[in-house]
Amino acid sequence: MGRRGRKLMDLTGRVFSRLTVVRLSHKDRHGYTHWLCRCECGNEKTILGASLRSGATKSCRCWNQEAGAQRVKHGCARSGQTTAEHRAWVEMRQRCSNPRRVGWKYYGGRGIRVCWRWLSLDGFQNFLEDMGPRPSPEHSLDRIDNDSHYEPGNVRWATKTEQSKNRRKFTRTRRVPGVRPDESLPIAA
Repeated sequence: MGRRGRKLMDLTGRVFSRLTVVRLSHKDRHGYTHWLCRCECGNEKTILGASLRSGATKSCRCWNQEAGAQRVKHGCARSGQTTAEHRAWVEMRQRCSNPRRVGWKYYGGRGIRVCWRWLSLDGFQNFLEDMGPRPSPEHSLDRIDNDSHYEPGNVRWATKTEQSKNRRKFTRTRRVPGVRPDESLPIAA
């Protein structure tokens, strides 16, 4: 008998995606059945029967590793480790598209956008192709024209010194007590 008095379904010899059931391994203390399975890659692994039947488990994890290797085409975000170029690309996209992001009002909130080429399916590869590798750890992304978008020809790798010389022009207004900012003051004769 299986869990809660149900008849145990023999899965021996059945194939679930890349896994072939070899034999019943054991029942755990909750009454769930675990099966010894052989993957197409040759590994053997014990899998929960419900996971096999539902399709939640398809391989010994070799499939996930292969899929991950295929997803990472640029080689810059593998195994949780990213390069400075990849982080800069992700941050650039976030600044322009995520209203919950601190500082969004200075980028996306002002209408600054990332070009479609850098947002496409191969966006990071295109970004890396256009920008090249970061010259040194002191360099970060800088827009040449701060009122224009993130796009080839308007973005460069720059040091903090170079960036400090490339700022938006702020018009400073003096606040006069009792006068609203949108009111004009009479000119004294």
